[in-house]
Amino acid sequence: MVDPFPAPMSRVLNAEVGQIFSRKYAQEGVEEYFGRTVEGVEQTADGVRVVLDGGEIIEADAALVGIGAVVNTEWLEGSGIELDNGVTCDSGLRAIGHPEIFAVGDIARWASASRNVSLRLEHWTNAVDQARVVAHNIVHPDDCEDYDTTEYVWSDQYDWKIQVVGRTGADDIVIIGSEEDQRFAVLYSESDDSLTGALVVNWPRALVSTRRAVATRTDRAEVAARLTGDGARSVTPAV
Repeated sequence: MVDPFPAPMSRVLNAEVGQIFSRKYAQEGVEEYFGRTVEGVEQTADGVRVVLDGGEIIEADAALVGIGAVVNTEWLEGSGIELDNGVTCDSGLRAIGHPEIFAVGDIARWASASRNVSLRLEHWTNAVDQARVVAHNIVHPDDCEDYDTTEYVWSDQYDWKIQVVGRTGADDIVIIGSEEDQRFAVLYSESDDSLTGALVVNWPRALVSTRRAVATRTDRAEVAARLTGDGARSVTPAV
């Protein structure tokens, strides 16, 4: 695994949490090249040759390249629709200045009424939930609903079920439980003491608790105490 960042997913989960996943991957036999960049990929008779910065070479059967995604709004430029890394929408997913036009899915950037922020989410569950609200608002224009949600994504990696709610990546974190126990939660907080996001591994009850707490902006210390009472071994502030 080659990544220019110092640890996997450190950009979205923060560097300390990324190190937890780095240790997990190493335990599973993954060869890690973090903090490195790829200079080139060459086809060979037996597979591929990957050239890293500094000239180091990795021989492999195949290469899977993660290049990310860019929101596809070029075709809307000059249309009169307001664009800002997506189609700018109100809380009912109507394009600003064009209430007859709705946006759904990865392209929609909408105003969250409860959190007073502008959000754009790239996940299929978000698109499905938005479609329900848009369908209602098209059929009932005089009784429009606001779309509001708590971000949620998940991934199954080895024997870890990883679930993420809210906004993660902040440096201010508290870790409940431990990776050694194969069950833990990371609680994130930004400008105040409320819970703004959480990463949960192999802990269904913690997911339910943190998802509700993020939506209601519950004090993080209260959430930590609740999870500790659920049998977590430790509460460890990040250094």
